[in-house]
Amino acid sequence: MRLLLDTHVMLWWLADDQRLSQVARELIADGRVQLLWSVVSSFELAVKVGVGRLQLGRSLNELFVEIVSRQRAQLLPITNAHCARLADLALHHRDPFDRLLIAQSLVEKIPILTSDSKMQLYSADLLW
Repeated sequence: MRLLLDTHVMLWWLADDQRLSQVARELIADGRVQLLWSVVSSFELAVKVGVGRLQLGRSLNELFVEIVSRQRAQLLPITNAHCARLADLALHHRDPFDRLLIAQSLVEKIPILTSDSKMQLYSADLLW
């Protein structure tokens, strides 16, 4: 099974945050599940850190190494197909980062692990 992680899910996993659901914990910990980390999420974190809306307690480079190397997440690039699908999405969700994650999920036909209830307004497969 392939699974696209929403940005907050990985941050909660790394922080052992209690907001992370039991299902999410089990899926992330399951070595048979191929975790995908989108470049969209890396961009989102860079923007939030850059404008002072998020403090990580470590550099972005250290965090990205942790996610891709130690947490075994495969990097999912942004493709033209993802961008084209984004253009067709209704504006149910105003967050551009989440909308691009939804587009990636739809194009790649992979579920998103997220607690974001606004994503339910799209036909993407969501797990929580």
